[in-house]
Amino acid sequence: MHEPFRSHEALQLQHSHTDGPFPFLNPTQAHFRHAPPSNGTGSERTGSADSPDISPSTIEFQWRSRDNRKGRHTLLTDTRSEHAAQVEKPPRTATWRATGRGILRMALVYPYWDISYLVAIIFTLGSVVWVVNSFFVFLPLPAPSTEFDDEILTAGGVTAFIGATIFEVGSVLLMLEAMNEERSGCFGWAVEKALKDHEIGGSHYTIKPDLGGCAHHHPNKKNLVGKGDGNYSDKESNKTGGGRSWTWFPSTYELKTHYLREIGFLACLFQFLGATIFWISGFTALPGVNNEMSQGLLDGLFWTPQVIGGSGFIVSG
Repeated sequence: MHEPFRSHEALQLQHSHTDGPFPFLNPTQAHFRHAPPSNGTGSERTGSADSPDISPSTIEFQWRSRDNRKGRHTLLTDTRSEHAAQVEKPPRTATWRATGRGILRMALVYPYWDISYLVAIIFTLGSVVWVVNSFFVFLPLPAPSTEFDDEILTAGGVTAFIGATIFEVGSVLLMLEAMNEERSGCFGWAVEKALKDHEIGGSHYTIKPDLGGCAHHHPNKKNLVGKGDGNYSDKESNKTGGGRSWTWFPSTYELKTHYLREIGFLACLFQFLGATIFWISGFTALPGVNNEMSQGLLDGLFWTPQVIGGSGFIVSG
């Protein structure tokens, strides 16, 4: 089983907090405690070797497979620890103010270079198209007075094709995101030490985002998926063999040993297969095709792909 952060001496895996929905698949979440390396060669980003006065339980990193695909870094700090006062932490994100800032960023920031952002936007647009499609196809049934000429065939068929196509594009990007996940492990935080004896009678630690050393591809505006910006990402990914800048499709060995054991990859795969099959019904819904087919062809090429494709969406979810 692949273990992220294996090369990070300052991050220790907590086996009691390693879990997943299915025992035969890779875990989807784990906790890593921050502790200084014992060999005296500490890293500025992951701790310092001469820091025995800070408890390892004060700083924890919560790794989740979905967060890893999306380029997120969840930091956990124990405020009840006797060493908590020695750690200057970033502001909490689980507050109303932080939530409001996040919603505001959604309206003002458009990271078009981020494949995770594109996936979210594309599936949102596709869902909007299908809502519009339902007005064309379903509304005339309970309210016949709202129907206009060829509404179901033309407006319903065209919007069905557009919606299915958008879902197919989003599913392709979703697969690329899953195949280009950051596997070497990206802590995402810099732990810096400074002596402040006059303030707290000991060493003081500051935790701040390590934007320059992030190994995820999301902050990199030069590529859609692949390597991150930082030199740190190159160094760490080379250690673990994850330094490829792009993967169109994993090797057979990678499929057997990693991807087919990742529930996130399997969910993306079922989504992609479902969307591809569902796309068939998008073509057969078009005017000039749908109205020229026999009932047998409609059952086989229009209704059946919707049932099978929709089932793929359910399994993926």
